[in-house]
Amino acid sequence: MSTAGYVAQYLAVVLMGAGTGLGELVSRYKDRPTAAIKSKPGLVYLFINAAASATALGLVFTFGWKFGASGDAVIPTRLLIAGFGAMALFRSALFTVRIGNSDVGVGPSTFLSLVLASCDRGVDRLQAEQRAKTTGDLMANVDYEKAKDGLPEVSLALMQNLDPADQTALSVQLQKLEGRDDLSNHAKSVTLGLALATMVGSNVLRKAKESLGSEILRDSSTVTADGQPPKDVGAPALEPELSPLPAVGTPATPQTPSHPMNGP
Repeated sequence: MSTAGYVAQYLAVVLMGAGTGLGELVSRYKDRPTAAIKSKPGLVYLFINAAASATALGLVFTFGWKFGASGDAVIPTRLLIAGFGAMALFRSALFTVRIGNSDVGVGPSTFLSLVLASCDRGVDRLQAEQRAKTTGDLMANVDYEKAKDGLPEVSLALMQNLDPADQTALSVQLQKLEGRDDLSNHAKSVTLGLALATMVGSNVLRKAKESLGSEILRDSSTVTADGQPPKDVGAPALEPELSPLPAVGTPATPQTPSHPMNGP
């Protein structure tokens, strides 16, 4: 096989491996998948998946594995297994050691799982910061009791291709939230927004809120636009007291103004 042929095969499996990592990130961070992919931990996650696929293809070439294929089917079989099956290969353990009550796998999976989990947590932390700001601002003036029925209904109705399993999971989550008597109205409102934003995205949640208008908003007299109680403006300022005028006939001095009836 020519050098160009090897390069083309490595390029193919690299794209397959990166695509596998891409699919995993998109499935985990549905509300803002693009931001998750573009983040530094997300890019590292894609790179590790791509590198694992390239390494797997190198092992295939080194040991001459054909996976039972022959003829023209050898190359596609190798590419598919190395590209999409690399993570399964490297996540497998050479042997298992029992430590305490847990079985710990020893092999490439130990290192690879730790690195991928670390990257995944990094993406999650970055996403959490953005979700806290975006959803917190969006739900700051929303009353949970007014929005708990209408907002989820409108948000889901705006979407056309939601997975029924995801909708069921959301329903269970909202039922648990309804029973949380230990949470304040504001905490429930923000949690409701986070659950919906994860399912439909922040932009759809914003449109759903706008479509319901003041129907789901808190009383403006009890909350400001940022969700905080209004500041105490204090008592109205009193008018300054006027100095008493001197009695009629009292001579004017620099400290005592002349009485109008005394004349100039």
